[in-house]
Amino acid sequence: MPDVDYGKFGSQIGVNPPSGYEGPVLASATAITITNPVHKVSGTVSITTINPPYAGFLGHISLVCLGAMALGTGGNIAAALTGSAGLLVRLYYDGATWYHS
Repeated sequence: MPDVDYGKFGSQIGVNPPSGYEGPVLASATAITITNPVHKVSGTVSITTINPPYAGFLGHISLVCLGAMALGTGGNIAAALTGSAGLLVRLYYDGATWYHS
């Protein structure tokens, strides 16, 4: 697991902590690892696994599509989704599976 600032995930009210609420742009891949509550995602590879930021994480994240990002099943994502540029995808993790709205 990456080195994560747990304080970033302590609140989802939009307060910008000193180390940043929005993480770096992630290139789509079959598996991605989040480190912040919000990430922009580039590329068109279907994401089938989202690794949580730390062990024991439960909660919400947001992904902003920069292109035709897709979420696929087969990993820890409950339902497939095809995104388009500018779409905000909100996801909830229950400790095993990600659910999008």
